[in-house]
Amino acid sequence: MTAALSSPLFQGGSACGACYQLRCASVRSRRNWCWSYTRSIVVTASNLCPRGSEGGWCDPPRSHFDLPMLAFTSLVRRGGVVPVWFRKVRCAKRGGVRFTVGGNPWFLMVLIHNVGGAGNVVAVRIKCPYTGWVPMYRNWGALWTVRTKMSGPLSFVVTTSDRRSLVLRNVVRNGWRFGQTWAMKARCGGSGAGTRGSWEVMMKRRWTLLV
Repeated sequence: MTAALSSPLFQGGSACGACYQLRCASVRSRRNWCWSYTRSIVVTASNLCPRGSEGGWCDPPRSHFDLPMLAFTSLVRRGGVVPVWFRKVRCAKRGGVRFTVGGNPWFLMVLIHNVGGAGNVVAVRIKCPYTGWVPMYRNWGALWTVRTKMSGPLSFVVTTSDRRSLVLRNVVRNGWRFGQTWAMKARCGGSGAGTRGSWEVMMKRRWTLLV
């Protein structure tokens, strides 16, 4: 399940891909229709909830999760806005890290998604057979861009918010075309390309109250 986050949580796109656990909060001054105060859901941050929404819930400086109906009704029987506890948790993803290639040969845009562990990406480097590692910059959310012309198989070093680096060599194969999505299960390690290690890290975070 996904969620749109208000700007204090979305952080200009840097939170895109992160996973959050939500559960209802019991607040005396607010009536809600939660199924249970022990029931929780996990959502992936996928978009920005823009300011100007009804009630101003997504307007800064408010922190707010805008949930799709399936996620919302998993927590509550009825109602509109409910107070919740939330915390960032480890993302459990299947099928490997995915790279969707777009743009044009001189303005390559790559959507990096389905990232496990911390979930949200903070830095990306790319290389092809005739380049070294070239830094990419965040275009928007999980969309990363490079202005160096790339051809042939593409490799990536993807760094997540827990400062772990995923090394994916030749994940986008030779002969790739714009619009295609490629996937590979990743090994990870420290700060440099070529390092390897365990990526099964449970993230322990305290709950934060949203009312």
